[in-house]
Parts: sequence; structure tokens; C-alpha cells
Amino acid sequence: MRWTDEQMIDYLRRAGAATSEVGCALASAPPLRVKHPQRREESHQIAYFEWASLTRLGTGQHLNLFIHFVSNGGYRTPFEAARFKAAGVTRGFPDIECVLACSGFHGLHIEMKEGRNQPTADQLIWHERLRACGRKVVVCWTWNEAAKETTRYIGADPLYGPITEYEL
Repeated sequence: MRWTDEQMIDYLRRAGAATSEVGCALASAPPLRVKHPQRREESHQIAYFEWASLTRLGTGQHLNLFIHFVSNGGYRTPFEAARFKAAGVTRGFPDIECVLACSGFHGLHIEMKEGRNQPTADQLIWHERLRACGRKVVVCWTWNEAAKETTRYIGADPLYGPITEYEL
């Protein structure tokens, strides 16, 4: 189901969006309030992808066509864990990937964290591997931070930038 503009504005406001000087849902918004604290990171990822679905690149295409969620974490039964491992899932790979090559990098990877969590040793190893391949890696605790980093990454690129964000 596609949301109307009014529904999206309401959703972003309830998610803590604040309008920045460039007119996007970023800046100093308070953290999301979610029913299930254990799903706070997931809630920020959902809000980030909603923001991306409303964001256009300089080419006119929506940003969400070039980003995706990497499903590496979460609880799995031993059977599911074995299946996922056989299929190539690896511990520590960042949560979100933007496949656009911009700003002198070959891609953007975003590791989402919640609360006081810090990147694990496996995640830090992946971050270094990706940086060695010419990719930008950032760690963010809110969807607002992730959106700001994405805006910085793409915004100055002559091919894909500037990006046009949703006006609140």
C-alpha cells in the first residue's frame, strides 16, 4: 500500500522528524518511541527506508531503488542458522548497503546500532575490509543519522546529486 502525503507526514512526525534547512526529515529529532524496545534498531531501519522511498536523486530516481537491507542478524533456530550460513550469510556485515558509487567511494554501508551498543569485533573486521575495497562505512544510532550520512554521501556527487528530499 502506498501512503498518501498526509499519512507519510504524520508517520515521520510521530517518528520524530524535524525539518532541516534543506527541507528533509532529519536534524535533531527525538528518538523513536516504539512499543518493543528490543525492536528499536529495526524501527529506525524501517523509518530510514521510508525516508529513502520519498527521496529522489538528481537523476529523478528514488533512492530506495539503490539501497537494501542485509539480513545477517536476529534470532534463528539452529536449523535456520545452518541454512543461512550455507547460503552465504556472514557475521558482522553492515545492515544497509547503498550500491551507488559516489563521492570517490564504490558504495556506502551503514551499520545500525541501538542504545549503547557498539560494533562487534566481527563488524569492525568487515568495516575494515570494505574500506580497503574503497567503500564508505558509517555507524549510526538513529534513522536521522543514517539519512544525514546518505545525504552527505550522495548530495555532492555530480552524477547522482543533489538529492531532493520530502518536504514536511
